[in-house]
Amino acid sequence: MENQEMMKQIIEFNKTTFNNSYDAAIMISNQAENITNSFLSAHPEIVPEQGKKIYDEWSASVKKGLSDFQENVNTGFNKIEDYFV
Repeated sequence: MENQEMMKQIIEFNKTTFNNSYDAAIMISNQAENITNSFLSAHPEIVPEQGKKIYDEWSASVKKGLSDFQENVNTGFNKIEDYFV
């Protein structure tokens, strides 16, 4: 029984560590996006509309990729919990 409790604590620690790191990465990504959007709004002559469209598509793709990554990691944690706990 002690081994099972220890595994549960290890899994919870890793899950919490991942979630905190992921949240920090999202905060940094959002801040970078806000700074870029502010710059592009303040200087519309630098980047043409097509460039802004490409940037918006890239930004949406990054957000989806990060979301998919988080979902896959959480699925993995759930499988590990089911197996060990």
